[in-house]
Amino acid sequence: SDELTPLLHSVRNTDVLTIGFLLGTAVIVLVMRRPRAVYLVDYACFRPPNTHRVPSAGFVEHVQQVSHWTERSKRFLKRLYERSGLGEETCVPLVGHYIDPYKYSKFEDGREEAEMAVFSAIDELFSKTSIAPQAVDILVTNCSEFNPTPTFSDMIINRYKMRSDIHHVHLSSMGCSAGLISIELV
Repeated sequence: SDELTPLLHSVRNTDVLTIGFLLGTAVIVLVMRRPRAVYLVDYACFRPPNTHRVPSAGFVEHVQQVSHWTERSKRFLKRLYERSGLGEETCVPLVGHYIDPYKYSKFEDGREEAEMAVFSAIDELFSKTSIAPQAVDILVTNCSEFNPTPTFSDMIINRYKMRSDIHHVHLSSMGCSAGLISIELV
């Protein structure tokens, strides 16, 4: 303690202020550099019309009638459906109601169905939150099977007249993992 007393007397008030200022500045810089939190403000889900509903018995019957699938594939699909948690209210796209969907599907039908699902969910979300489309800074869209041009993010930006400087990304053909990647991007 006898050695510390002369040292403490030699420290001037300006030195204490300078050290305090530097520490305060360092704390402020660290707080400002921290990643900003992203919060879920609200969400909206698309509820398809009842014409898209496929009860489990209908799904199993449909799988049995597809001629180009092997018996092993049919058993796998039946087990997958039974264990997936899908119920009697499960809906599939209209093209999935056909025995040979590729024979009847058209790109325009896919775009029309996608627009119906995407735009109705976004309309509901903007209505629930009262957020203006121009207030959105980041838009991440994701579709694992349908990859139109223009992309979903471009279609949404154009329809809702969002700002030209919005940061947007469209993920496609990545399967289920794209949902987690989308969240990480945000």
